[in-house]
Parts: sequence; C-alpha cells; structure tokens
Amino acid sequence: MLADGTRTVLARCEDPLQLYVLAGDRLEGPIEARAYPVKSRFVLLNDAALSALGVAIVDPKEGLWCFRDELGRRERRGA
Repeated sequence: MLADGTRTVLARCEDPLQLYVLAGDRLEGPIEARAYPVKSRFVLLNDAALSALGVAIVDPKEGLWCFRDELGRRERRGA
C-alpha cells in the first residue's frame, strides 16, 4: 500500500541483498534486505532498513541525515 492509501504491485528480487551504508569515514551493516526494482536513479529505503542501519533522518527535504550516535553532533548530506 502506498502512502496515499492506493495499492500497487511491485516485483521483488528472489534473493535478499546484503545492505551497507558507506559514509566516507564509516561503514555500517550488513543487514539483510529485500529489493523491489523500480525505474529510478534513486534507491528507496524503508523505515525498518534505516533503523537497522542506525540512520536518523534530520531533514528529509534537504537530504540531511546522521547516524543515531551522531545526533546533535554531525549532519551528513545525501547523495
């Protein structure tokens, strides 16, 4: 179900991926995640994956985030 309440069907890759966050000075992961390919240059991560990787969203519009243990001390910019 999408955020607006509509339903959609997405293809799912058969095998799970090993997902990491590589942030220049830091590597977090791996976690196991399922991929749902879409036609986009972006990768969408759900709340469960972000939580498992220790990611905290600071400002979604500006693309600012940090790791949970960096809250209030550092902000990173998304790609």
